[in-house]
Amino acid sequence: MKTRIDPGLFIKMPTLVRAAVVVQFDNAPTQGHMDRLAQNLAECADEIRASDDGDDGSLVWCDFFRSVGLNPNKYPPAHLNLRRRIKKGWTPPPICPVVAAFNLVSLTLNTPAGGDDLRQVMGLADTIELGFADGTETFEGLGSGDLGAVKAGELTYKADNTIVSRFGYVQNSRLTALSSSTLDALVNIDACGDSAEEICGSGIDLLNQIVTAMGGRTTTRILSSAEPEGVFACVSREE
Repeated sequence: MKTRIDPGLFIKMPTLVRAAVVVQFDNAPTQGHMDRLAQNLAECADEIRASDDGDDGSLVWCDFFRSVGLNPNKYPPAHLNLRRRIKKGWTPPPICPVVAAFNLVSLTLNTPAGGDDLRQVMGLADTIELGFADGTETFEGLGSGDLGAVKAGELTYKADNTIVSRFGYVQNSRLTALSSSTLDALVNIDACGDSAEEICGSGIDLLNQIVTAMGGRTTTRILSSAEPEGVFACVSREE
């Protein structure tokens, strides 16, 4: 499977770096693992509520959203929305192991992170791309929010003609949604600016630490303007 970034996206954000990470488990994490993730998320949320960092770490992402025609007040970057909800008293639950893991990465580093069920993605296409819609794509959103029809030029993450997420994980597709039964996932950690590579490196290390503690493993490809594509040699799991 190939993962790539449309080279045209680097015109808008030349310093964008994406760590694409395949997460795999041979067995589902235990309830004990989930309890620890819940505790880690609660502690992280408490630290954010006690901090006075504002939204400074998200300004560059808001500027990027504006550059691709998105209003960050209406559609805030996913990591910014997550932190704002926490500031209001909400604590993210450990919906499933992979979601909890990338939420911890996102909250710790104040950078976007998201993921999809790898097997479902592979069932749609051999290549998944962060780029721009041409207006002919299909999208089946997860949840009740309605973002309207897909428009040409819209920021999308798609597998062939099927959109996996819109507006940088503002809304995900139900077709590739992660669940408690997901054993294989594709997680993305995004960063930009002068420290983009360092942030992605820290995100990779933290994600690997969390996944390894649950008995899983990770494989990573780094995407940037210098190398916008990465290939994973994914082997189908034996039934």
